[in-house]
Amino acid sequence: MSRLIGLLALLALVAAQEDPNQPIVIRLEPQPRKPKFLEEVSAPRAIQPPPIAGGMEVPPRPVETAAPPMVAAPVTQETGVSDALSQSLPNLLGTGPQARGGNGPTHAGLPRIPGIPLLPGGIPRNQEGQIDVVSLIGQVTRRISNGTTLADVLPPEQLQTLADNVTDALLPSTPEKFELPKFMGRWFEGINSPRASEQRCVVHHYGGLTKNDKTATFTALKIYREGSEFGPVKYSIGYAFRGGNKDAMLQLHSSETSDAQPFWVYKLGPEGKDPFGNSQYEYAIVSNWVKYPVTVLVRDPDTFKKKYEKEVLRWLEDQGFINGFVRAFNLLQPASYSSCQYADSTFEVFG
Repeated sequence: MSRLIGLLALLALVAAQEDPNQPIVIRLEPQPRKPKFLEEVSAPRAIQPPPIAGGMEVPPRPVETAAPPMVAAPVTQETGVSDALSQSLPNLLGTGPQARGGNGPTHAGLPRIPGIPLLPGGIPRNQEGQIDVVSLIGQVTRRISNGTTLADVLPPEQLQTLADNVTDALLPSTPEKFELPKFMGRWFEGINSPRASEQRCVVHHYGGLTKNDKTATFTALKIYREGSEFGPVKYSIGYAFRGGNKDAMLQLHSSETSDAQPFWVYKLGPEGKDPFGNSQYEYAIVSNWVKYPVTVLVRDPDTFKKKYEKEVLRWLEDQGFINGFVRAFNLLQPASYSSCQYADSTFEVFG
């Protein structure tokens, strides 16, 4: 009852002091600076009500104590990212106990190589023991930029196997059965790349074959006229050798260049007979890994034009040697020997 009387008295006092013509002004205490969150917030103060007429007072409201500030827990502890990084990165980079002690686990489909730490100094950490991501990225970048190669992390036998597999995947298809003795003898050019050379009326002669299970070598002689069918007669002498794991991929070293050039036989024609009754290939398509220039070696230009030229041109187009760009600039076309003339003594060098 006493509380109800006190409340009514307080309402009466407020109503009596209210002036309807006086504007209400709200004044806030100035704050010189923004307090730090959860550190400098002032404690709540008790509200002192104005005195009530008749000597009665409203009991003060109890002071509400502020709840203790909530401290945000580290995200890595809640999500487990820190633990995951701490456990997986050392093993992944080859610095953890599993990498040092033996066969490590497989990460992202890549097998761990035992005993080869990619970061010899270990995983960088800050003062709190957490992984220093910035330093980690820097160390990995420096490790890569300092010339780390596959030879640093692969045993020699695995490195050789990898090199053979990559090479076989990149090399083009060549004849599986290539018999060098049938490739020897005199050759003309039925189709060539005239813009790649100023040589005309070219005649090749291959001989002096020596071979074993791993390699083969033969001499390569060439006679041609320089500039046109009526240009001066020139000679080129050199040798070809086989050093790869494919018989039809040769290297040609001649007096025309200081470096050996690829001499890859892409396709072989049917077998015929030379004047002495020995078996020989009727034509052979020779080029390099970029498929330019192209030379189609033929035994007899007239026979090739009648029997094989259309077949070879169709094959060259199907295999990408002939395309719109090659046609537009006449980079590949049949050769002609109709105006070519040599004295009999010219071929004495061939024997």
